[in-house]
Amino acid sequence: MQIIRRLFLKIKRFPIANLIKNQLIIAAYILQKNISVGDVVSILIPRCEFMPITALGALKAGCVYQPLDSTYPPERLNFMIKDADAKLLITTKKLRNLITDFTGEILFIDEIPHAEKISLPQIMPEDIFILLYTSGSTGVPKGVKLKHKNMVCFINWYKKFYNLTEKNCVGSYASFGFDANMMDTYPALTCGAAICIVPEEIRLDLEAMNKYFEENQVTHAFMTTQIARQFATDIENQSLKYLSSGGEKLVTLNPPKNYNFYNGYDPTECTIFTTIFKVKKAEANIPIGKPLDNVKLYVVDQNFNRVPIGACGELWVAGLQVGAGYLNRPEKTAEVFIKNPFDDGEYSNAYRTGDIVRYRADGNIEFIGRRDGQVKIRGFRIELSEVEAVIRQFDDIKEVTVQAYDYANGGKFIAAFITSDKQINVVELTAFIKIQKPAYMVPAVIMQIDKIPLTINNKIDKKHYQNPNLNTQSMWLPPTSLKKIFATFLRKFSIWKKLELKMISLNLAAIQFWQ
Repeated sequence: MQIIRRLFLKIKRFPIANLIKNQLIIAAYILQKNISVGDVVSILIPRCEFMPITALGALKAGCVYQPLDSTYPPERLNFMIKDADAKLLITTKKLRNLITDFTGEILFIDEIPHAEKISLPQIMPEDIFILLYTSGSTGVPKGVKLKHKNMVCFINWYKKFYNLTEKNCVGSYASFGFDANMMDTYPALTCGAAICIVPEEIRLDLEAMNKYFEENQVTHAFMTTQIARQFATDIENQSLKYLSSGGEKLVTLNPPKNYNFYNGYDPTECTIFTTIFKVKKAEANIPIGKPLDNVKLYVVDQNFNRVPIGACGELWVAGLQVGAGYLNRPEKTAEVFIKNPFDDGEYSNAYRTGDIVRYRADGNIEFIGRRDGQVKIRGFRIELSEVEAVIRQFDDIKEVTVQAYDYANGGKFIAAFITSDKQINVVELTAFIKIQKPAYMVPAVIMQIDKIPLTINNKIDKKHYQNPNLNTQSMWLPPTSLKKIFATFLRKFSIWKKLELKMISLNLAAIQFWQ
């Protein structure tokens, strides 16, 4: 019998029959509350077997499910639920306290009532499957709507590409609110494979996670780019057949010998992966690969003309994985979800990614960078302007700019440069940001400077932020386990002479991820 497993002090086994029974109970409960097809059900629960159970219960009732991450600030969680106009909140009594603005129906997972059997609604391919939130340029998160047909296409591709069968076991690593959680869940459930939900307490402990994988014979797994790279280079695993990475640009590595390692490209708006590349050797710029089934790619210039091989341009994605747009954001939807001028039929709708790429002669695509202020931090796409907007709300801040930088071993972090007529308490500013934004959006470094350098056109001169010289006398040094990261930062920015720094602080909350 196939099972969903989770590790506490011992393995907790959850038979598929119980999964079906519980999801049907939840679906019946939803329908008896007169919640309609297409309504949103918000789910705020810890990592446990109820992640797929509650999601499937909502889907069986014809609803859209909205997965929420309990590590997000309450203000962000409350906004998402309100923006979605959720009709039901599924949560625990402990996490319920995070939600202060919701007055609708609430179902606690430890108090699921018995419900009579009820006729389930018919689900259509165009119906909305999930609502996922990404960063917005105005400081307001955007809800991405993905359809049932989007997921069907991805699931079919995944099972074929990764040879997934009922004999396999998928390690579920991704956060519940991250689109990759769908990749960890639905392909396995549709073919009878087992799922091992990686416990929160070992998600950053690679040795413990490796032991967990081997004990449970995990054959397929996804991890965010930096964790996947570190796992692939530092850990010798004997159970995996496929390890996929995604979320950020992958820094060169020698791929593992015991299993296949993949670099995926994953805009949320196009249903998890859009391209995939098997890493066979170390390369200076590891490609993001070729398109999935039912996906077509176009690289275009500023005039929307396709560019030749080797030329840089914006990547457009078309096909059955392109989502339905943004919730309550018609102007933004019209801007990036467009009619495809190059094709019609199943490829008539296209998504403008905003990513600059180029085709190689072998047909693979290389990622170059963004055309706007978005960056990927820990796999989450954020707008730097959204972080700036929060910092400007802090007392006595005059000017602010937030810039992204690369760690030496891959991945990015963000640094905030601020000006004020007073000395700003960086600890208080960091706490202020954490109240409103999730940890991955809190700057790893905050520096107070005399002025923000501008170009001749009075725009922020980003070139001046490439090599800042930190004033070591005014630094607060982190604990020993973080000094290596900090030293790398110092070496990287050792020759900047143009700005006089008044203070600097490293935010432990932002970089504890790396410990």
